[in-house]
Amino acid sequence: MNIQNDMLYIVLVLFILVAVLWLQSYVRRYFRFIAGRERIYIDANTILVIGDYIRLYIFLFAGIASVWVLSFASEVFVNIWQVIAEYFPAVIGILATVSIATVLLQCSYRYISYISGELHVKPKTTVSEKNAHLLGLLIKYTLIIIAISIVLVFVLSIIGRRETIFAAFAGFFSANAIYIAFMIVIVIIVFVVDEGIGMFLEDLKTHTRTFTPQIISLLRGGIQYGLYSLAWLLIIYVVLMMVKMENLGAIVIAIYFVIIIFILIIFIASTIKHASAGIVLMSVNPFSKGDTIKVGDIEGDVVETNLFVTKVKDVHEEILTIPNTRLINQTIHNFSRVKKYGISIKIEFDFEIPHKTVERVLINAAKEVPGIVKDPEPFVRCVEIRGSKILYELIAFTTGERDEEIVRSYLINAVQDAILASDMYKPHGERSNGCR
Repeated sequence: MNIQNDMLYIVLVLFILVAVLWLQSYVRRYFRFIAGRERIYIDANTILVIGDYIRLYIFLFAGIASVWVLSFASEVFVNIWQVIAEYFPAVIGILATVSIATVLLQCSYRYISYISGELHVKPKTTVSEKNAHLLGLLIKYTLIIIAISIVLVFVLSIIGRRETIFAAFAGFFSANAIYIAFMIVIVIIVFVVDEGIGMFLEDLKTHTRTFTPQIISLLRGGIQYGLYSLAWLLIIYVVLMMVKMENLGAIVIAIYFVIIIFILIIFIASTIKHASAGIVLMSVNPFSKGDTIKVGDIEGDVVETNLFVTKVKDVHEEILTIPNTRLINQTIHNFSRVKKYGISIKIEFDFEIPHKTVERVLINAAKEVPGIVKDPEPFVRCVEIRGSKILYELIAFTTGERDEEIVRSYLINAVQDAILASDMYKPHGERSNGCR
């Protein structure tokens, strides 16, 4: 009879094992299936994590069920079951707390991405990146603190000190209620002030020409860092007061300010120099984003400008970073703010050829070139006498600085064709690179 009972228990354990394997496979397939659908509060990775936790709990409960079944067949498993029954609720509580906290953290990250407009699904009103980051930090550390507290309660309950921890928590919060309320007020004030200043500065961007958006954004960042630094210092000091370590709090604040002053002393000279150059450029406004400029031997399109550097994309599609201190010390050619671009070619003719003939042939040739504008009209001037020849310069105008070399080539070809088609004496030509 005992053998039959033992066989029955073994069959039950095998049945549990088969059921667990089937359930594991089903859970894996199901969660992989639903992971492909985008949701506001949960992403694919979080869904897969939930599936992993469920499969872990399935294994755990299957093992406990197997021990319970085998406890009817052997005294060894009876002792094991007694230990499990005593500590099982606390262990499950710890595992559940950790898994739930992990999933909630993942969901909070997803929610922060949603309200800041980073997902395909957009909210009706987005939250600024700074505020979303601050809210994310608040949710994250709140969940961590709650999870650690619950785990600590379960751990102490295992060793029989649950009442002690409850009493300690209650005494701590009741004794420091004012400090806790003060920290909450600090967070609220900083949040409200930051939002108010942000709204004012954003409105200022559209109503002022004295300060560029870059300067306003820099001011916004400086105010935010100042507010958050002050808030964190106050919170740290209050926390240290709660644990009766006010002197350490004063030392921390003093060290913080000493470090800040030291950093400012090291970098303030260079920063002021570069920032001043950026402010000068923004005030003078010699170019805008998208303009084609030339500074020294660098020529290209402006793709970005800030308080310290300007980035230019050259003809080779390379991004060149130019310090603003260099820009204010060199001549800046802004081709995008010039409506006409001069193109010139030089050519020699013998004395025997009348200058009116030269002017007529060259000007008529220039007028036929695509890209040459009619206003102002092309003109010819005498540059100098070279022995028995006269050096003439043909100057025409175009509107596209990027097509200048192509237009110059067309112009030279047109001049050559016009000279060959005329009855002029064929000259010994000299062509220079010309100028703008």
